[in-house]
Amino acid sequence: MLLLLFSFMALIAIQAQTFELTWDGETLGETVVINADPSVGEVIFDPLVTNLSGDDLNVKVRRTNISVVDGSENYFCWVACYAPFVDESSEYFNMVAGSTTDQDFFSAHYTPLGRTGVTTVEYMFFNMDNG
Repeated sequence: MLLLLFSFMALIAIQAQTFELTWDGETLGETVVINADPSVGEVIFDPLVTNLSGDDLNVKVRRTNISVVDGSENYFCWVACYAPFVDESSEYFNMVAGSTTDQDFFSAHYTPLGRTGVTTVEYMFFNMDNG
């Protein structure tokens, strides 16, 4: 009998429908669930990000760890990759109105390190010029 050994849940906060995330040709909702075996080295989630607005935006990403399995690690990449203790990108990316990022431009990384359980992480894409 196989049990669900590990689940990584990414909550995607989309600012007033300014951005859309897609993965494998499918538009994503606000919650994405990724299941994996805890023995895997690293789980990588790398959706495409589209600027749905009619404006060019300077986009940053903020990560919020909602609940994290003790002993596991997670980090993200946006323009650059950040250490697990960094929650907001220092770099921004100027997204032209209607443009979509290249594959692997944004990526969420999770390393279970053999631990089982559910980790929930929220990623928010936002226009840094709009407080």
